[in-house]
Amino acid sequence: MRIKLTVFLLLLLVVTLSNAFSQEFNNIRLTENELNLTIERAYSTGATNGFAGIRPFSELDLVNAYVAAPDDYTYNYIRKDLLDIGLSKEGSSSPSFYLEPLSEVTFRVYTFSTDVPNKKSYCLENMEGNCLDKGLNAFLNVVGGGRLSRNVTFFYEGQIQAGKEDTDAILKKAYIKLKTGSLSWELGKDSIWLGHGYHGSLLLSSNAEPFLLFKVTTEEPFRLPFFLKRLGEFQYTMFHGWLDNFNMLGQRLAWKPFSLLELGVNQTVTYYKDKGIKVWDWPHVFFSSSENIGGQHANKYNNDQRASLDAALYMPFLNKLPYLKGGKIYAEYGGEDIYAWWQKADPTTGGHHAWRGPLGFDFLGEGFILGLFLTSGDTDFRYEYAENYESHPLFFDWYKFVGVDYPSKGEQWYRGIPFSYKGALMGHVMGPEAEDNYFEIKKRAGNFVFTAFYDRQRHHIYNKIDQYHIYPATPEIRQQKGLDVLYAFKRFEIDATVIYNTYKNVNSNPDILASTKAYHILVGQDAKELITG
Repeated sequence: MRIKLTVFLLLLLVVTLSNAFSQEFNNIRLTENELNLTIERAYSTGATNGFAGIRPFSELDLVNAYVAAPDDYTYNYIRKDLLDIGLSKEGSSSPSFYLEPLSEVTFRVYTFSTDVPNKKSYCLENMEGNCLDKGLNAFLNVVGGGRLSRNVTFFYEGQIQAGKEDTDAILKKAYIKLKTGSLSWELGKDSIWLGHGYHGSLLLSSNAEPFLLFKVTTEEPFRLPFFLKRLGEFQYTMFHGWLDNFNMLGQRLAWKPFSLLELGVNQTVTYYKDKGIKVWDWPHVFFSSSENIGGQHANKYNNDQRASLDAALYMPFLNKLPYLKGGKIYAEYGGEDIYAWWQKADPTTGGHHAWRGPLGFDFLGEGFILGLFLTSGDTDFRYEYAENYESHPLFFDWYKFVGVDYPSKGEQWYRGIPFSYKGALMGHVMGPEAEDNYFEIKKRAGNFVFTAFYDRQRHHIYNKIDQYHIYPATPEIRQQKGLDVLYAFKRFEIDATVIYNTYKNVNSNPDILASTKAYHILVGQDAKELITG
C-alpha cells in the first residue's frame, strides 16, 4: 500500500529519461464540466486511451480527444495548442511563445432562497468553493495564460463575487508548469481530484476552493524498463499543499495492465503546520510506520491520513449493442485510516505484526463509491452511489479484534484534522456519516447541451451499536432536482441552471462537520431551498 517515496523517485527518473521531446500544456479546469466529460467519453468509447483516475486533465488529453472526435466546442478551447502542433483548421503553426492576458470572461448571476434554520449560505457542489449568500449573487471571472517556452506554461483565474453581505476579489487560481521529459512540475494555486468519482471523491475533490500546492506528475504514461514493460502502463502523481490551518501530502499510483482496465492507489495525509515536518520527512509521513506511538517523534508523526483503492473498466465493446457507443464501470474503496503490518502501533499476534489479507493491510472506517457511465455519443447516462457510515472490512475486522462495541466509521470521516477549506468540505460533498445516490442524463443537440440530474443524500447517519445490533437514528434527508441548459456558439456560451432542494428532519446546525452526538437532528422539521443561475 505505502511504498517509500524514494522508490517512486527512481521511477520518475526512468520516466524523465524516456521522453526528451515533450511539450507542456495547461490544465483543464475541474469546473469545465463539458470539456472533462469530452475526455472521459473518449476513453469510454475507445477513441483514445489515458488515465482518468486523477484530475485535472491536461489540455494534451483534450487535444487527443479532439483528434479522435473533432467538434467546434472543443476546438474553441484548445485552438492555440492545435496551432502549436500543426493540427489546427488554419493549418499553420504558432510560435512556442505567446501571451493571452485575457482569454475568457465569465459573468454569472445566482439567486438563493432557503428556509433552513440558521443557514446563511449555500456552496455550489464541486464548484471550487463558490458559495452563495441569500438573495442575489454575482460573479465575474477573468482567465488568462500563455506559453513562455515550449516546456513552460502559466495560467491564472481571478474572481470578483458580490453578494448581499459583501464583495470579495480573489485570485482563484494561478500556477506555472514546467515539462522535463515526461514529468510535469506545477507550482501555484490549483485543485486536485483523486479517484474516478463524478459527484464526489472519498479523499479529495473540487468541492473546496483551490489551494497552494507543489505537484509533480507523469503527465504521459510510462512503462517500466526491460521485461517489466509487459506489465502495462503506469502514472504517478505526488503533491504537497499549504492550506490555512494545516498542510497536506498526497500521492496516486495508477496502473493499466491493459487499455480497458485502470487500477489506482491513493493516499492523503494532513498535518498541522507546527509539527516541523520538512521535505526529507515526506517519505516517513507517507509510510506512516511511526503513527500513534510514543517517544521522541510521537507528536511529529501522529497525523491524519486517508487512503483508497479504485478501479475502472472502460467498455468500448458496448458499441456492439444497439444505441450505445461505450461506457465505464468504476469503484473506489477507502478508509479514514488503516491497519497495517508495518505500523508499529497496530495490534500484534504472537509478538509479531500480523499480515492481513493478500495486501498486508485493511482499511479502518471504510467508505466506497460505485459508478456506471454509459454513452451513445450524443446522450450520456450516469448513476453513482457513495456511502461512508457502515463498516465493511475486506479481510480483517479490527474493531471486533480489539473488542470495541462500536465498529462503525461514524464520527471519523473528515474530522481528525477538520478536512475543510474556506468553509467547504475537501472530500465528498455528502459529508460524514452519509450516503449519496446521484443520477444524471445529458443530451447534446447541435449547439445545445441539456442536463437533468437528481441527487438523494442522507446526512449524519448515526447508528448506535450494542453487541453488534444496530439501532438506526433519524438522519437528515436531502433530495435535489436540477436542470441545466447550455448554448454554445463559436466562442460564446449561455448557461441556465435551476436547482431545487427539499429536506426532511433538517439539521439546523450550520457546522458542516457537526456531530450528531453533539447536536440532535429534530424529527419532522422539513425545509426547502431554490437556486437559479
